[in-house]
Amino acid sequence: MPICTRELRAFAQEEPLLASAGIQVVGINTNGLGSHEKFQERDRFPFPLVSDFHGEAVKAFGMWDEREKKSRRGVVAIEGDGRVTYVLSHFNPGAVNSFAGIFEALGLA
Repeated sequence: MPICTRELRAFAQEEPLLASAGIQVVGINTNGLGSHEKFQERDRFPFPLVSDFHGEAVKAFGMWDEREKKSRRGVVAIEGDGRVTYVLSHFNPGAVNSFAGIFEALGLA
């Protein structure tokens, strides 16, 4: 199973906890809308998948890999007022400590 699918499924599994804390998850990458539609049709994630086709958000959060010419996996926490409170620019969904850091930053650990 591709890494991005594992990552999305991991966040989908934790979505009830995140939602109960008032946290909305959004998946974003530089793939087109067709790719996102296929993921949603197959996996029915409980959160939206957004296309940043030109990479503006990905680059703004330091998640663009210039050498590979693609976005890296990362996590950004943004408060309701637009303040960025947490950035993990290299997220490894297979590493438990990555999730622990995210949940700690969100006040859920």
